[in-house]
Amino acid sequence: MILIQANLRRINRNNEEASDAGVKTSGFETFFTTPPTSQPQDDPDIPLGADGLDFDTFHYSLFSVQGESDDDAPVTQRHIRALFNKLESLIASSTATSIQAYYEAAVKGMLNTLKKEHAINLEKANKSVEDSTLSLNDAITKLSTLLRIERENLEKLHTDINADNTSFPTSISSRLTKFQEDLAVESKIMDELALRTNQLISKSIMLKNVKK
Repeated sequence: MILIQANLRRINRNNEEASDAGVKTSGFETFFTTPPTSQPQDDPDIPLGADGLDFDTFHYSLFSVQGESDDDAPVTQRHIRALFNKLESLIASSTATSIQAYYEAAVKGMLNTLKKEHAINLEKANKSVEDSTLSLNDAITKLSTLLRIERENLEKLHTDINADNTSFPTSISSRLTKFQEDLAVESKIMDELALRTNQLISKSIMLKNVKK
């Protein structure tokens, strides 16, 4: 923008200096001629441009009339200002569009970055949750196995205790019965021994009496 303004100012300054110095510049058609002179006429009523007038030269203005289809027409300050305004408008529009596109691209890039970071963090969180879930499931499985084994051991111990509780009175009763039977047999044997002892004593006494 600054470079375009400087170039336009330089072109205008060169054109003005060339015009003041009488040098032909690009974009301008400058002709230096002597002013038109006429031959003296006796009749003052002869109109300007009549056949009696003799111009030895012609004079053209510094700037010729510019037409729409004239490619070689000179450039004026007005055209330069119009061109400058158009360039400034185009640059401003292009700058605004570029800034808008830049901000849109920046916002899109930021959103894409945030989405990617969110996706990565979410994936990490899901992975952590999955790992924690697997670890928890393994711990629950091990605990369930230990509890099942302990329950089986307790059930077996309870069964053994119930069996002992059931068999112990029966065993005691059978032992008491056998002990009573043994006592009865022993008592009978003692009675027989006592009876035989008495018989032997009686026989011994009788033998002593017979000898006397």
